[in-house]
Amino acid sequence: MLLKTRSRFPPSRLFFAAERWFGDQISRQICSHHERRLQRIGWERALHPPVGGWAAGEPPVRPGNAIDVMIDGAQALPAIAAELRQAIPELLGELHLNYWWSFVCQHQRPGIDIHADHSDISLNFWITPDSANLQPGGGGLDVWDVAAPADWTFDDYNSGVRDIRAFLRQEGARQISFAYAENRALLFRGSIFHQTAATRFAEGFENRRRNVTMLFRRTHS
Repeated sequence: MLLKTRSRFPPSRLFFAAERWFGDQISRQICSHHERRLQRIGWERALHPPVGGWAAGEPPVRPGNAIDVMIDGAQALPAIAAELRQAIPELLGELHLNYWWSFVCQHQRPGIDIHADHSDISLNFWITPDSANLQPGGGGLDVWDVAAPADWTFDDYNSGVRDIRAFLRQEGARQISFAYAENRALLFRGSIFHQTAATRFAEGFENRRRNVTMLFRRTHS
């Protein structure tokens, strides 16, 4: 004779208990990964706040400072644009933030080739830690001191690489290279030609070169 037995706990409770245990294991693994990474770059102190909190220490906090935590880029980037317009109104005061995006380079592969932007002013800033850049002094942006002709179309100054380089040689354009640096921002006239400089970053998804681009124009388009 077979006897049927029942679990002391309903199936839903067992499922949620297993789900919670599994989630805890993932959280521990993620925390351990970031702790090891911070230790490698000498920043393990970031996990252990000093007396008074992380804002304590030198330099002292200045009156009037505030922090707004913005998780979504749809909130953060317009806020950055508004702060920039207030900081440099002579340059951005009458411009609108029209487009923004983030570009992640593949390992040891070229970034964005030579082009110009559909903007009056462009802003590029880099967010990958400097420790990932295996070629300090490089990996940033190459910029030429010549703008796209006014009668060129969007395709002309974004896709016609051969014609662009021929035009720059004809104009005797001068190239200037800006080195990569974490949190470095470059603000420049969008119509001048530029490209991602040669890059060499460490392996691993978290080490890929990342830049955020924001395009400002006088009119919405």
